[in-house]
Amino acid sequence: MDAVELLRGDAPFVVDTSAWWRFAALSGDLAALVRAAGDDYRMWITPIVRMEILYSTRRSSEYIELEADLDALRIPRSDRAVEPGAAESE
Repeated sequence: MDAVELLRGDAPFVVDTSAWWRFAALSGDLAALVRAAGDDYRMWITPIVRMEILYSTRRSSEYIELEADLDALRIPRSDRAVEPGAAESE
């Protein structure tokens, strides 16, 4: 599955730090697909990735803006109950 198929689908997915910054640079149809995935609560983020993204800010205003964006994303559970499902989706 490529990124466009993932974005057009209805399954949730976890975004890592590099994907977050790539998404931020998109425009046009791909950017609209990313926004739709976020609006549909399909784009998830881990606490570590959230921390990495916020750590990269240079100004408090940038931090506040990014924090609001990241707060809108779901954070998956990270316990042993999640492992079997994650392994099956690979």
